[in-house]
Amino acid sequence: MNSITIIATTWFPKGPIGESRKEYAKEAILSWEEWLYYDGIINLHIADDGSFSDYLEDLVEFLSKWWTRGAVSRSRQERHGVGASLNAGIKVADKLFAYFVDDWKLTGEMDLTPWATLLLREERVGMVRLGPPHPYIAGKVEMFNEGWALVLERHHFAFGHRPALYHKRMIEAYGYFEEDVNALECERSYNLRFCSYEVPGYEAGPKIIYALPSPFEHIAEDVHVSEVDPSEAHRLSIDVQSS
Repeated sequence: MNSITIIATTWFPKGPIGESRKEYAKEAILSWEEWLYYDGIINLHIADDGSFSDYLEDLVEFLSKWWTRGAVSRSRQERHGVGASLNAGIKVADKLFAYFVDDWKLTGEMDLTPWATLLLREERVGMVRLGPPHPYIAGKVEMFNEGWALVLERHHFAFGHRPALYHKRMIEAYGYFEEDVNALECERSYNLRFCSYEVPGYEAGPKIIYALPSPFEHIAEDVHVSEVDPSEAHRLSIDVQSS
């Protein structure tokens, strides 16, 4: 499997707010270390936007001890916004990257393998949303080889900065993120681009799907009885016993 680079965007201003956000980042990233599963390497990139240097160094030192899934790298800029931080992280990633915001904690197991496989196989998909949905998004349920997903319609916040897995074709189609704006405007402008932009060679540019995982797994793949007529049930039982 191709490696995945998780991009964690950070900004810890000097003072109580920055100190608190640094501790939240530690808690969130430790939860990713604990609960993420992937049949490959998961690198971690800290994309910082001008944090107080003591806080940033403390976080990086902490992660160098506790992150065991792959390499830990970082970039730093001086207050150009979350879009610039994301762009810096994307440039060091391979084909696949994830944006897991530094204050979003994972509370249970999440397997990235099927969704990474889907992104590598399905050229019509550019992004798999994994976190909580935005209000009013809608789409059509589709069954892929790797699982069920909602193929999102292009309205409301179909694109969002909540946790998601990306293929770089998403960036190749819609461009990099807007810089020198606040986080809400960065998200809004990219969503507008996704909802309206036409890309040559695609129906309307790579799609975004919303993963619909289920705790249930179908295990009787070799014994199908859904099409058996009730009147034939006795004969089926005899046939199975005789075989």
